[in-house]
Amino acid sequence: MINKSKLAKVAEFLRDAFFDAYQEAYRERGIRLSQADLAAEWGVDPTGLSNWLNAKRAMSVENVIQLSRYVGPKIFDVNDLPALMPDDPATRKVAEKFIKADDATKQKVLEMLEF
Repeated sequence: MINKSKLAKVAEFLRDAFFDAYQEAYRERGIRLSQADLAAEWGVDPTGLSNWLNAKRAMSVENVIQLSRYVGPKIFDVNDLPALMPDDPATRKVAEKFIKADDATKQKVLEMLEF
């Protein structure tokens, strides 16, 4: 059975918190971002993204994990899933920043952490 309120909560999260903000950021640089562009950027199926944004389908756990790399761990909360993040606030903040970092920055951090 599809939980429509959960689907609506996920859709609102994606639309309000990130999709609109992401489009605005691209508009500021003179680039128009479509749903298909956003799906490609986030590494998800365009039809799936459309279904989530329109509260038509639930996200798979794999999709939640994939999107968490771009939208942060709150995506777990809105999907009623346990976050795959540390409970300690300081460690969680580091993990959130690391997830969103580019590959070169990640490599530098990993090199710094080698003892």
